Amino acid sequence: MLITPGLRAEVDVSFANKLKIALLSPLNPGARVPVPIQPEMFTTTPLYLDYIRDDPLRLTSATVRFFWQSHRLDKYVDRNIAANRLPVQLFLAGKDTIIDNDGVLELLLQGQAPGLDVLSYEDQTHSIQLDAPQRLVDDMTDWINGHSGMP
Repeated sequence: MLITPGLRAEVDVSFANKLKIALLSPLNPGARVPVPIQPEMFTTTPLYLDYIRDDPLRLTSATVRFFWQSHRLDKYVDRNIAANRLPVQLFLAGKDTIIDNDGVLELLLQGQAPGLDVLSYEDQTHSIQLDAPQRLVDDMTDWINGHSGMP
């Protein structure tokens, strides 16, 4: 089960920060780069939005190493996705500005899974688990029950 997975992103670091990541990766992997995601991109629910905004541990930057390894992981997935043999339940948020829904779907369709089931929550932003938790749990339960006989 994949819930708004970051396999393809709609947001990206700036060109200048991409250069910084490439140049500093071997020299200073601990250097920090701003994360291009704002709290409003996660949810529109005031309670959770305030919580994210006020969280002193909220990730506002990450290391060059983090971005470099994330890039390497993307390339690994690209090279190996066709070998997937597992069924996949994909949950997408229709108003997601973090994830490239079409790109994620296109990538996962390359897999040789026995099935790719896609469920889109058209009225949701990125954090479905915050904004529609019961619906998500019910949909997950239905999918698991429908696949319980698979090897």
